[in-house]
Amino acid sequence: MGAQVRLFKWFRAAREHEQELWLRQMARQGLHLASVNVLSFWKFNKGAPADVVYRLDCGDNVDEPEQYWEPFTQAGWDRAADAGGWKYFRQSAVNGKVTAFPPDRYSKRDKLKVMLLQLAVVCACLGLSAWFMVDWPALRTLSGDDLQLALAFGAAAALLYGYGVYRLVMRIRQLR
Repeated sequence: MGAQVRLFKWFRAAREHEQELWLRQMARQGLHLASVNVLSFWKFNKGAPADVVYRLDCGDNVDEPEQYWEPFTQAGWDRAADAGGWKYFRQSAVNGKVTAFPPDRYSKRDKLKVMLLQLAVVCACLGLSAWFMVDWPALRTLSGDDLQLALAFGAAAALLYGYGVYRLVMRIRQLR
């Protein structure tokens, strides 16, 4: 086996197209995907630079694994890696083109809906724990600067969370 390279690269939720482009760039540099985990640690095998196209699919609710893989293998796509319910496929490009990727828009949409639900549950848990952990009488005694800092931090966290929810909802609508 050739040398391996390990990298950390994080992608926002619902940005599978960015991952596909990045993986293609890596292959053009001679780094071919060997594995990835849910914490965004990527492992690549060093090899000859090649134009390899990567595609992602959601196959975590697969009841019949053989039936799931068959359309991809028939279309010439190789299984590259699995992580967190996402399946990574690859195919060498010929003159910059590859065969069509079997459509699976509904499973992607379902996967994103599950991610949205998980985000809502995490937010509810964080909000409830913050509510019960705050010493409300002590909060009322904060000076103006300290109170403004606390409110700014809370507002920034709420804005980031809201932006994440917005992006997921927009991506789900795009896949209708």
